[in-house]
Amino acid sequence: MRGRTPGAKEIDAALERKVWLESGAYLIIDHTEALTVIDVNTGKFIGKTDLRHTVLETNLEAASEIARQLRLRAIGGIVVIDFIDMDFEEDRSRLLRRLEDVFQPDRYRARVFGVSQLGLVEITRKRARPDIRSMLTRSCPACGGGGWVFREDTIAMTIKRFLRKVSFANRAEALLLEANPSVAEYIFETYLTLWEAELGRKIYIAAAPDFAWSKFRLEAQGGVDQVERRIEQMEKREARIIVYRTASS
Repeated sequence: MRGRTPGAKEIDAALERKVWLESGAYLIIDHTEALTVIDVNTGKFIGKTDLRHTVLETNLEAASEIARQLRLRAIGGIVVIDFIDMDFEEDRSRLLRRLEDVFQPDRYRARVFGVSQLGLVEITRKRARPDIRSMLTRSCPACGGGGWVFREDTIAMTIKRFLRKVSFANRAEALLLEANPSVAEYIFETYLTLWEAELGRKIYIAAAPDFAWSKFRLEAQGGVDQVERRIEQMEKREARIIVYRTASS
């Protein structure tokens, strides 16, 4: 692709949460402050014989790829791997031998602990340098690094409580609120008519393109004509803005 620097594809791959294996199985790699967790899934791989051998083949293939990913991503510290459950001790022993083999040439000393009956394996690997994820990424400004955001309905209820307080504080005929575009559309489709009936106010919801997920703001309040003029000014100033109204507007 034009404009991509050399190695960009490899960097993208090293940051992916999901890693596909050649068989069609895949890994999910999650990071926390304390450790790295890797989940092994059969995915599209159905095997060639019975379930036991499918599980074993998937786990063995995953073991090799996990060793490669830890080196590629410079992951150190504690790594917990959730392999697919194996019912036979012979299979667990074989997986453990594979793990010992694939980590043997690792320049940063790795220690593999036994395979539990539930398929959990703990590995400790010497941390020699920052992992690639911490070097190339930062915490999400939308979720504060928590990895999640409030659902639209949760934000909508927060906004409703806010509008109720505003309505009780004054007798403005109309209210103009700005919110994240996805949240604004959700409120329009789900609640706007109900809120107007409950609060006895004309409510306009402006989709503000630059607003973070949970951000909202009361932009204007007053008579309907006054708020409509404010909306016209906003639309002239910002062509991308969308203002949601109920059918009675």
